[in-house]
Amino acid sequence: MEKWCADNHLLQVKTDANYQLNLEDASNIAGYDIVIFADASKKIFPASASSFKASEKNEFTMHAVSPAYILHLCMQMFQHQPEAYLLHIKGYEWEFMAEMTDRQRKTEFRI
Repeated sequence: MEKWCADNHLLQVKTDANYQLNLEDASNIAGYDIVIFADASKKIFPASASSFKASEKNEFTMHAVSPAYILHLCMQMFQHQPEAYLLHIKGYEWEFMAEMTDRQRKTEFRI
């Protein structure tokens, strides 16, 4: 994604990649007007995006923090709620630490 942004002269776009969302991500998004969370999906083909709103609902364990909860924390802690989207990308490999496949790299995104 960083290379694509650079190749298309989108210098105002910042990227971040993590295995899972963390509570600290609320701080990471606080300075932005628009945020896009991307996640792999077994059902979506080839890709789609949807907007979503903040939600206080959270799982029992902090190992499962949703983008909606991160948005909620951002509002609670920083009094700012960026416009938020979830980008659903079709996944092909599901092994632990699997990298993006060549097939996925060739997916064309039109959002």
